[in-house]
Amino acid sequence: MFWRMAGLAQASPVESVLDRDDFTLQDLMEEEDLIQECKSLNGRLVAFLREPAQVAALVDYVVEDAPEDADETRRFKYPFVACEVFTCEIDAIFATLLEDEELVAKLFSYLDRPVPLAPLQAGYFSKVVGVLLSRRTVDTMKYLEEHQADILPKLARHIGTTSVLVEVMLRLVGADEQLATFHPNAVTWVADTKLVELVLEQLQPDRPLEVHQNAGLMLQAIARTATGDLSRQLASADVVHRLVDAGLATPHTADEDDDTEVIIQPRKKEGVAEADAEGNTKEAGTEDADGGDENAAPSALSDVVVYPTANQLLAHAAQVLIAILEPRPPPTPMGIDAHMALQGMAGIESVMAEVESELATPEVIEACLESLTRLVPRLEAPSEPAELPTTFTTLKTPLGTHRLRVVELVASLVQVGEGLALDAAADSGAMARCLELFVEFPFNNFLHHPVEAIVASTLENGS
Repeated sequence: MFWRMAGLAQASPVESVLDRDDFTLQDLMEEEDLIQECKSLNGRLVAFLREPAQVAALVDYVVEDAPEDADETRRFKYPFVACEVFTCEIDAIFATLLEDEELVAKLFSYLDRPVPLAPLQAGYFSKVVGVLLSRRTVDTMKYLEEHQADILPKLARHIGTTSVLVEVMLRLVGADEQLATFHPNAVTWVADTKLVELVLEQLQPDRPLEVHQNAGLMLQAIARTATGDLSRQLASADVVHRLVDAGLATPHTADEDDDTEVIIQPRKKEGVAEADAEGNTKEAGTEDADGGDENAAPSALSDVVVYPTANQLLAHAAQVLIAILEPRPPPTPMGIDAHMALQGMAGIESVMAEVESELATPEVIEACLESLTRLVPRLEAPSEPAELPTTFTTLKTPLGTHRLRVVELVASLVQVGEGLALDAAADSGAMARCLELFVEFPFNNFLHHPVEAIVASTLENGS
């Protein structure tokens, strides 16, 4: 009840269960008031849930699959309630979990599963680990540090699962503001690992699109994070060349001559056989004589793999390079409101350009300038232009995200590289092509912004 008054309040159904002599954890999980009672720190309830056997059962509900003959309550409600109990942030339950290394190992054993993870269950696992990282940072980070050789490769392998990326991996690199502020030393050990290398390995053309997207976001977070030791691993010519190679790689498509469409391929289901009406067995997902697939489910996202196109590969790699080159915020004691106001002011590009980038070393800038000649051809219009109807007119050849990212990369290079970068941009034809695109797309403000920065940097340097 929301309103409880002395003499009028009704006893919670959870109390009725706790008054029984033979109640079980499942009996409590059936009650709708369980989460509310956990949040109100019901003493009798917390004393029961903190028992090692009950915490182990809650972990099982989060990471273990339900039996095939289980009902919907076991398959859906119990995992959800178990996850919510952990997210109530009851310190006694966390203490029981973290004091037993076998229980923590069972929790992280969920990462042993093959790719891809089930989105719903992966969300429960990531939410529980995320709460542990936020509320019991020191203990959780200590466990991760002691088992880094086993856990980090598994996390990188599952980087395509967005919940794992957001709740776990970004916190590991200090991208979580609360963790980086109150526990800055808890993430220093990550700089001594091969996490950057593990994430870079995921930028292969045969990886699914969501893997490329999340790996790019991860590298951008590392480049922008406040823990400089880890981000400095990106400040090398080798990393720049690997990113450019990944961006210009041949996409993983059935027809390499046509990469304008996202390629969707059925995900193989190994060892799964089904019987038809006549008793003949066949592998799941195989075609019938007429070429159809009785078991195909086009609407099921878990049954398809989406691979990135050539344009998407380039856009993801360019975004990481931009994050490496961009200057850090001014290291002044200005308040947050003043900094936000500064970001909204006109001419912020010139203000930020005066701040040196920690990662844009001469080695990195030189490697980027060497790659300009390989990137400029991608600024040209495709051989087979596509039409994009807009409210104003029909665009015969849309700009595309990949070309926009390349222009932004040129603008970042010009701002941090000054005269040397201006000469390289002019010699490679990048500057001329950017100006042509500026005229070709007169209503694209996203494009005009970086081109304006290129022109402003050129005029400021007197070139």
